[in-house]
Amino acid sequence: MDAIRKIEAALAAGPTEGEWSVPHYSQGDVECNCTSVLSESYCGAIASIHFDDGRSVHEGGGDDPIPSEAKANGMLIAACCPTNIREVLQTLASKEAELAAREAEIAQLRELLAGCRAVFALALDNGKGEQYASLETRRGSFIHCVKLMQDLDAALTQQTPKD
Repeated sequence: MDAIRKIEAALAAGPTEGEWSVPHYSQGDVECNCTSVLSESYCGAIASIHFDDGRSVHEGGGDDPIPSEAKANGMLIAACCPTNIREVLQTLASKEAELAAREAEIAQLRELLAGCRAVFALALDNGKGEQYASLETRRGSFIHCVKLMQDLDAALTQQTPKD
C-alpha cells in the first residue's frame, strides 16, 4: 500500500483542483499539436508532455517517449486529476470495507459449520464410540445440521466473487 500512501501525500500537498484536459496532441483528431495539460483553474498549462521528434540529442532533439507513448501519457495525466484520484481511492476503501465484512460473515459461517459438525458428531457418538442419543434425537440433529450446511453452502456461494 506504499503507492496509496504516495498518492495520498501528493493529494494532501495541494495539487491543482478541477478537471484536467487532454492535450490536443493526445486527442488525435485535432490539428494543433499543443502538448499542454490544462485545468479549468488556469489559462496556462499545469503540465506538458514531450515526445520524440526524430532528432538525436546531438541534433537538438530530446530523449523523450515515442509519439504513441507521449499521447497515452497526456491522456493518463489528464485522467488522473485530483477529483478522479479521490474517487478511485474512495471506491477502493469502500471495496476493502465490503471485503472485510464478507470475510467476517464467512468466518461466522465457518464457525457455524464447525458447531454443526460437533453437534452432529455428539448426536451419533459420545466420543467413546458408544451411541447414546435416541434415534429420534439423532435424526433431529442430523436434519438440523443438514439444513445448517445447506444454508452455509448457499451463503458461501453468494459470497464467492464471480470475476
